[in-house]
Amino acid sequence: PQTHKASNALKAAQVAGISRDEVIVLARRNADQLVALMRSLVAEDFRKRVPFGPAGGRPLSIEGLGRSHLDRHLASIRGTLRR
Repeated sequence: PQTHKASNALKAAQVAGISRDEVIVLARRNADQLVALMRSLVAEDFRKRVPFGPAGGRPLSIEGLGRSHLDRHLASIRGTLRR
């Protein structure tokens, strides 16, 4: 958790002061990269469990991660966009 918090703080410092338009460009680029990665996976890949640092090293599958961690991020992004 501390390493994850430090990583988030570093990323926040790197993007501090960027414009809304730059955020949109970065979000679209990152989304495109994630979509390409997800489409390259096969069903077995989604079931594999590996240690996930932000969850304290608890083993998670991509499938499980999508239902929890990524859904929370998506909800946060959608909430921000509604403002």
